[in-house]
Amino acid sequence: MTDDAYQSEAENQSEAPSNQPKDRQSQRAQVRRERNEQRNQSGLPQTQAQVDIARLFAQKPLTPDGAEKQAKLAEEFREIALSLVELTPDSDEQKSALQALDIAHHWAKKAIERN
Repeated sequence: MTDDAYQSEAENQSEAPSNQPKDRQSQRAQVRRERNEQRNQSGLPQTQAQVDIARLFAQKPLTPDGAEKQAKLAEEFREIALSLVELTPDSDEQKSALQALDIAHHWAKKAIERN
C-alpha cells in the first residue's frame, strides 16, 4: 500500500458513522436498545417482571396538572424540611429524618408521574 492508501484507510477508520455513538456510555445504551428491540421482535411472551420493568421505567410526559401538583408538593416538603432543621438539633437523627423526607418526596413525585 502507498502512503496515501494508508492515510485514506486511517481516515476511514477514524470517522465513526453518524448513527454510531462516540462515547462508551452511549455505545452501551445503543447496544441495550438493540438487544431490547430484538427481544421485542422475537415474538416471545414477556415475563411479568419484564412487563413491570417496562411500566416502572417508562417515561411519560407530565401533564400541566401533574406539574402543578409536583410544584405544590415540593413547596410543602421544603417547608417540612425547614421546620425539621429548625426544631431539631444538628445530629445523625436529623440527617436520617431529612433523608427519610427526601425518600417520601421522591415516592410522592413518582405517584403523580405514574397515575
